[in-house]
Amino acid sequence: MNYPMIVHLVRKDWQLNQRAVWGSLLGGILSLLVLSRSTQLSFFLGVTLLLTMLISIGSHLVISMVINEHKEQTLAFSMTLPITYRDYSAAKISATLLSFLLPWATLFMGAIAVIMASPLPDGLIPMAVVMLIEVLLNICLMLSVALISESNGWTIGALMVGNVGFNAILFYLANQTSMGATLQSPVAVWTPLVFGLITLEAVLIFTMLSLTIFILGRKTSFI
Repeated sequence: MNYPMIVHLVRKDWQLNQRAVWGSLLGGILSLLVLSRSTQLSFFLGVTLLLTMLISIGSHLVISMVINEHKEQTLAFSMTLPITYRDYSAAKISATLLSFLLPWATLFMGAIAVIMASPLPDGLIPMAVVMLIEVLLNICLMLSVALISESNGWTIGALMVGNVGFNAILFYLANQTSMGATLQSPVAVWTPLVFGLITLEAVLIFTMLSLTIFILGRKTSFI
């Protein structure tokens, strides 16, 4: 693999999208400030804004870095470089995930810190961890579909499936499992269900990205 060129492509994608990343990070920090007010209205607004920022920047990065290169036919630039399709795919996966992980990890830690430092019950922490990892899982799904299909329609479809699944899982966990009963607990309750869900999400993320790399690795040209 041509690692110097992969780094070059990652840097190029970052430079084109860094303003959007920093903007989403600022919006996410604003959502945490709203969340820290600890009222019922501020909690709803803070959570809604936080999730909106993360999903918006994740979908923007996937569409900008992957789909638009095919849609706007700027892929021709990459075809002139001394790289293989495997190198190109590795660069796109790395650039998208690294750019998304900056706001995601920052806001992930910020959300936990706000819950712990505010009057909000610490029982919310396990649910927050599970659902924020679910957001990362959804963006990885969208990225995999975009790289394999190279289709805007399929990519948007993956985003819609991920969003519907997110809300369905949140509703189920909050109303049909033991996690819902511990949301108002003054301490975080780490049940086997919580650890099981985190492990499952991690396995799904690893599997999706591995399959994507395997499938794309079989492609020998940009055509």
